[in-house]
Amino acid sequence: MRKEIQDRRAFVVSRGDTSFNTEDLDSLTLTMNAIKETLHFHPIVTYLPRVATKDDVIPLTYPIVSTTGETISEIPVRAGQVIFPSFTAYQRLKDVWDVWNPDRWLRPEIGKQTKVGVFANLMSFSAGVQACIGWKFSLIEMQALLTEILENFELSLPAEKPTIKRVPAAGFGMIPMVEGREDLGTAMPLQVSLVQQ
Repeated sequence: MRKEIQDRRAFVVSRGDTSFNTEDLDSLTLTMNAIKETLHFHPIVTYLPRVATKDDVIPLTYPIVSTTGETISEIPVRAGQVIFPSFTAYQRLKDVWDVWNPDRWLRPEIGKQTKVGVFANLMSFSAGVQACIGWKFSLIEMQALLTEILENFELSLPAEKPTIKRVPAAGFGMIPMVEGREDLGTAMPLQVSLVQQ
């Protein structure tokens, strides 16, 4: 990723500019793939409540067996009922996704995809008319920030390699905490050093 960013920086300087524009950021394939994969594997918002506007049913791709032994292949929903679609559950479905692998975006498996979300077949910014109005701005911010960080800094885990766990935050978000050191509050220990030129 760093080499990709450095090569694009050289191109930007050669054309007489000093900073990346949105086309430059979008051209950074490896960087964009890392963003997509991180949003897939670690969505910030884990679910968003929705209210059904009419009676309907939610079909289940994988039927479940109830405690009474009945096989259920759809869930009825009444008008006015609140449902809580889980972004985390969808974005970690083993049949669609597997482990953290940014290379998947170089060769998308079209047959395995379910068309959801406004970006990269992910629910990170929700979907449909209720999708995040600022999703593209948020994406540009992530691209710009990641590009600057990777171009200038080396990041690694500390020598003791703490276990980071995701903890529900107030509302429906997630925050990182060090396992066994919850007294630190939100924490993501990293070793940061300048990139050696």
